[in-house]
Amino acid sequence: MSDFSGYPIEQEDRAFLSSLPNAEGNVPLFGSYEEQRLDPRELIPVENQGSVGSCQGHALSSCMEWCYVIATNGQRQQLSRAMGYYETQRIDGINGDRGSTISGGVKLAKNVGLCEEPLWPYTGRYQPTRPGNWQAITENAAKYKIGRAVQIRTYDDFRAFSGSLQGGIHIGIAWGNSMSKAVVESFSPGMGGHAIAGLCLSDRVDSQGRPYAWIMNSWGQNVGSREHPGWHEWSPNAISQMLRHQWTEMIGISDMPAAKPRKFSIEDWKSKLRV
Repeated sequence: MSDFSGYPIEQEDRAFLSSLPNAEGNVPLFGSYEEQRLDPRELIPVENQGSVGSCQGHALSSCMEWCYVIATNGQRQQLSRAMGYYETQRIDGINGDRGSTISGGVKLAKNVGLCEEPLWPYTGRYQPTRPGNWQAITENAAKYKIGRAVQIRTYDDFRAFSGSLQGGIHIGIAWGNSMSKAVVESFSPGMGGHAIAGLCLSDRVDSQGRPYAWIMNSWGQNVGSREHPGWHEWSPNAISQMLRHQWTEMIGISDMPAAKPRKFSIEDWKSKLRV
């Protein structure tokens, strides 16, 4: 398979991804935590990559924004989609608007971070030249580095990582047309690569009581759920099928050491509790 756009699967650094620890040894056992279904749809904006092959940059920024929300007890911060795309391309050694890899994105997130969106805004056009304020960008990006990345190998890994609110799952798959549905019950791979963000579990469950997962796309609000445009729900069966496919990569990214938890005042708590 070589005809990929946006997410060039054939250029993944698989040796690097294979070197990451498995999630199963880094997440709490089922029953040892209260499974969370915090809904990111109120906190992470749905974006539109347009005609640029920047899906990986969008997915990476969404996962890292979710890490920031978790680390700060609910604070929002939009991170640079442009930096997520173009700097990953530099790591990958890819020239031109030909996408970027999950492995390159994880390296960027761990070693450099992503700056805030206003410092390197997304224009909807392919513009890989670094802005003139590069020192300010790298200093700002360092505040948003992630501390940990793990391989997601099974649905149970996916469920435990998402359910315990550790961070976002950075996903690259062979995208088929059926994947644009609101609810994806089974995986039908296509000839195009696409990167998306797995951010939390859904209240929907299968016949075994296993929760579906909410997946955030970067094609604006004309795909996915009618109730929640831009979002898809993936079934446990579909996730398991994806993870058995040779071109799938799912990497859980978490921990943002420089992010400070939000301090709540009495008035904050009154507002939350509606006292």
